[in-house]
Amino acid sequence: MSVSNLNGTTAKDYTINIQGNSSSVNQNIDVTLVVTAASLGVVTLSSPADGATNTSLTETLAWQAEVNASSYVIQVASDAGFTSVVSSGIPTINSYEVTNLEGGATYYWRVKASNSCNEGVFSSVFSFTTENPEYCVSIFTDEVGGTEHITNVTFNTINNNSGNDTFDGYQDFTAVNTDVLRENNHTISVTFDTGGFQDHCYVFIDWNQDFVFDKTTERYDLGSKVEDIVTVTLPIKVPLDARFGKTRMRVLIEYDDPSNAYGDGPCDADHLTEWGETEDYSVTIIDNTASTEEVAFEGFNLFPNPTKGAFTLNLKLVNTDKVSVQLYDIRGRLITEKNYYNSASDFSEKILFETASSGLYLLKVINGNKQTTRKLIIQ
Repeated sequence: MSVSNLNGTTAKDYTINIQGNSSSVNQNIDVTLVVTAASLGVVTLSSPADGATNTSLTETLAWQAEVNASSYVIQVASDAGFTSVVSSGIPTINSYEVTNLEGGATYYWRVKASNSCNEGVFSSVFSFTTENPEYCVSIFTDEVGGTEHITNVTFNTINNNSGNDTFDGYQDFTAVNTDVLRENNHTISVTFDTGGFQDHCYVFIDWNQDFVFDKTTERYDLGSKVEDIVTVTLPIKVPLDARFGKTRMRVLIEYDDPSNAYGDGPCDADHLTEWGETEDYSVTIIDNTASTEEVAFEGFNLFPNPTKGAFTLNLKLVNTDKVSVQLYDIRGRLITEKNYYNSASDFSEKILFETASSGLYLLKVINGNKQTTRKLIIQ
């Protein structure tokens, strides 16, 4: 079906009734014609307000909707000239959540409207400065002169012996660090002295580095024990989406009151009693590709390049268990990644990085202990 003579038509949805007749069949259906205006207004940014301070490290950016837009192009950069874009996307609504921001940093953002006919121009530029977040406090005020305390924490290369803090039940060992890889398994081991009572042990690791220990995804329950000196262990798998860089691990024991139980979280507000001890450590998530060998995969082909979005990746695998395709900006920062499991040895996938704006990127393909890196231009 061809529809013409639409010049000057108001942009909106129209219903067209189509009738088909033959000697034996009569068919009547409605179809929708969507008329989109080619002209798009300049988007007005709304929140956070220009120059806002103390914004969250996970901030929702919002703007006034453009009536003729079917989607938007948003860019967030660390500089006003947008040479260092840290986040970008093509949302279909007039808001966008930006994550993994640095604390105490200033960011710049702009938006333009888009539809199937045209793209508008970028809005004026707004800036915001993120908060300087801190981890919650976890001390035990009744532990002055008390006996319940942690004596050893072992996790990967961390093997730290500690004494009894009888001041406030908190010890800062964040200078003690271990490096871990995504998806690797490690055993956490905590030895503690119950002082003849009953204590419960939790471990928290802030994998997404948002300065909040999530009780669902970042808490590891090592249980309650009544022995005077006891060691508890639990296997921990580093999440696939753990953010690269240094983060905080918190080890906590708290008196488990037989009549009132124990707290369920990492902060003062979570404590049900004030007998126990907290120790903080550092964990650094490093790039899984650090030990891989740079090679040219047999049958490697990446096309089209430049691309307006989607591209096809072909190669012969050395290991069919997993293929990782990672997109980096030109400064070497990971933008996003896709993983493929149990693939055919002749790997072929059409790939689209939905949040990547136009620009020059580095595409890293990892398979087994081998990898290759190519330039990718998105127009």
